[in-house]
Amino acid sequence: MALDGIIFGGMVNSDEPGRPKDLQGISYSSVLRRAGSHRIASFLRQHGLDIEVVDFAPSWKFEEFQQLIRSRMTPTLKFVALGALFNMNTPTLFRCFTWLKETYPDVLLITGSADFHNLHFIPADYMVVGYGELAILEILKGTAKSTEEVIDKEGNKRRTVFALKQYPAYPMRNLSIDYEKRDFMQPFEMVAMETSRGCRFKCAFCTYPVLGVKDDHTRCHDDFRDNLMRNYDNYGIHRYSITDETFNDHSKKIIKYADVVETLPFEPNFGGYIRADLLHTRPQDIEHLARMRFDGHYYGVESFHRPSAAAIGKGMDPDKIKQAILDTKDYFMKHNGYYKGTISLIAGLPHETEETLNEGLQWCKENWKTHNVQHTPLMLVSDHNNVKQSTLSTTYEKQGYSLLDMSKSVLDESHPDLVKIFQSNMILPEMKYYIKMVVRNLSPTVLLHRWKSNTGMTEKDAALWIANNYWGTDELLDFGVDHWRMDEWYVAGKTNQDMLGSYRDLGGVRPPLQVKVDFIEKYKQQKLDVVQ
Repeated sequence: MALDGIIFGGMVNSDEPGRPKDLQGISYSSVLRRAGSHRIASFLRQHGLDIEVVDFAPSWKFEEFQQLIRSRMTPTLKFVALGALFNMNTPTLFRCFTWLKETYPDVLLITGSADFHNLHFIPADYMVVGYGELAILEILKGTAKSTEEVIDKEGNKRRTVFALKQYPAYPMRNLSIDYEKRDFMQPFEMVAMETSRGCRFKCAFCTYPVLGVKDDHTRCHDDFRDNLMRNYDNYGIHRYSITDETFNDHSKKIIKYADVVETLPFEPNFGGYIRADLLHTRPQDIEHLARMRFDGHYYGVESFHRPSAAAIGKGMDPDKIKQAILDTKDYFMKHNGYYKGTISLIAGLPHETEETLNEGLQWCKENWKTHNVQHTPLMLVSDHNNVKQSTLSTTYEKQGYSLLDMSKSVLDESHPDLVKIFQSNMILPEMKYYIKMVVRNLSPTVLLHRWKSNTGMTEKDAALWIANNYWGTDELLDFGVDHWRMDEWYVAGKTNQDMLGSYRDLGGVRPPLQVKVDFIEKYKQQKLDVVQ
């Protein structure tokens, strides 16, 4: 079959202290393959198109990208796409797609993301905001509804398809991903999987695309089981990252999948986003999560300061949240012998001060040492062509925020502590590049706001607090292996039990970057060896 399209996917790994000095030109990504690119490819194949997925996009060097494209460039190639749920806007990818646009102007370039700013500066003919299956199909037919806009100060234009409203690819009962021989899957991998789309909650800070979906739109149990069996039989895969906005939104959903797992001839493991307040109000769900082997929990707690949590739609008593998390951990360790949890917090929410941040961090140090804590600064993202990015981004004045001068970047290099951070291996060169691009090459639409909260905290204060308390400190070692970085351990042949201890308990070593580099390098070479 003649190749019709190529979709690049992957995610930037923002925590690479062990980056080899000779690899500064690229960003070695997580080896977790993103669901979106493979899901869209699976859908388009069902419509008679031959689509190849190229994973780990941030890890491709410019020369390798050129070689790959040239080897696939035939008269039948209709498009090349780049998709990312989270940021993948790196200098190398910008250079790659600029070259592609200049060299092969007849090939459509498509980017896509849930958040429009993630790939804003990648040169493309179309950008899809939201789920891409139906939108890309319409683009290829030439019938897609889109708006043309200027994307930078140079006057370059791009057509944007707002798929969330125009081509809503949800609900879907069939969300299977069909991997191929040319994906070169390995049995140790953790792969992404969807069981549903949409979120019944409306957290004010959240930019997830489909909110307020109250009904259970989960895929049927047969489709779920068939997908698990196919991946296991073909590739030996048994580890999954569930990408649902909230996995435990419906109890019946958990029970349905737990019943399926108990019929499998192998033992899978799952991880994903979990609401801790629901574990408190529905403690019976913990048993069914354990039956399903859903033992990697990512909790969007956001703040242990009640007024701050309430301001963004998460108003449960923090003490109840803490107890639910600890009870869940204890239950899993007793019944499954394994558990990994990540607590996600945001610095800079309404009513938050450095004192309240310190109080939350202290609880984590005392109660969560062998698990992970992720702290990020609040981002106020502007609306775009009437597409609301978050409630807080449009109601910030009511919460006491004021906007600051955008002439300097969010992470201003003039601050000595931030200069030190930039110079360390804890912050990727791509991060610095991206922030500069956002500020210095702004289109008529401002993407990210600089802000001051109702307590006087600024986005720079929030970034500095995180840097001073997490980055480059010995205490970071007390927070164990990040669930979303465990892929590095899997590549190294480690088991779940190997990952139970903290970094310090394991000798103060981090998951080895080199084995991940070797895996990705082998994958790229296999791709380059393929002859179309």
